[in-house]
Amino acid sequence: MPHVVTSAVMFPCDAATVYHALCNLKDYPLWNSGMLSVSTLEPMHQGMVYRTTSVATGRKIDALIKVTHLEPSREIRLENSTGAVAYEAVFTLTPHGANETQVSCQLSFEFRNFVLELAKPVVESIATARIKGDLETLRALITAPAADGVKL
Repeated sequence: MPHVVTSAVMFPCDAATVYHALCNLKDYPLWNSGMLSVSTLEPMHQGMVYRTTSVATGRKIDALIKVTHLEPSREIRLENSTGAVAYEAVFTLTPHGANETQVSCQLSFEFRNFVLELAKPVVESIATARIKGDLETLRALITAPAADGVKL
């Protein structure tokens, strides 16, 4: 049975701007904590499969991510079935007026390691905090004045 955690963050910009940043794999390591690399620099498209390398609990983790659904400026669904934790991440973008968007990330995950199952409450708490922190970092990157005139 999957475990589900959700975090939401308000962005002071329109949904199209946030959607573009979420689909921009080139910049994922800038805001996705622990991520070291992404196998492609091209923007996400439905059906795309890409590899990521991250660090968690001091271990290097390779994942194979599939983009299962894209609805421009509304929703992104990603799936990973590799490693010790299989998951689906659903990013939902909800406009609140012309220049404000709520981004909600729902992470459904299943452990493939019994020891991790025993630590379920701790893992869920860490996952919730990490998602919220990552989204807040993305918000800061999108809204920060660009030193060189370039924004995410």
